[in-house]
Amino acid sequence: MGGTTADLAHILKTLVRVEPPLTGLSSYFIRTAVLHAFDSVVDLTPRWQRHTVVTAFGHLLGELAARLADGHLSHFFFRRHDLLEVVPPRIVARWRDRLCCLASNPAEVERVLRRRTYELTTRRSAGVSDDQC
Repeated sequence: MGGTTADLAHILKTLVRVEPPLTGLSSYFIRTAVLHAFDSVVDLTPRWQRHTVVTAFGHLLGELAARLADGHLSHFFFRRHDLLEVVPPRIVARWRDRLCCLASNPAEVERVLRRRTYELTTRRSAGVSDDQC
């Protein structure tokens, strides 16, 4: 992954770390969802290159929420393998509900990410390393 795709994955991983309802949504699941979401070409241009990072991030949240709503997140290379088969449906529903909320409310995403930025800068100024966060 590179460029916009890597940025989106990083933002989503940050969001997962600070949002309690998303606890347990692994980095591997996120990377897989990013690969699926941007595995398309429109008019000979990769889809993520047609939008700003903000717009592409909204699409990514919606795409991941839709896959969770379906209850299936296939492995990117081994499509018959469902990564969600080992996750209890109640947890998948919790992830789906929070991602749907975030996908439909960009102001909420901004609020959550600003809170994380504030927490990090406060900890750094207090001398606490990121590894201790």
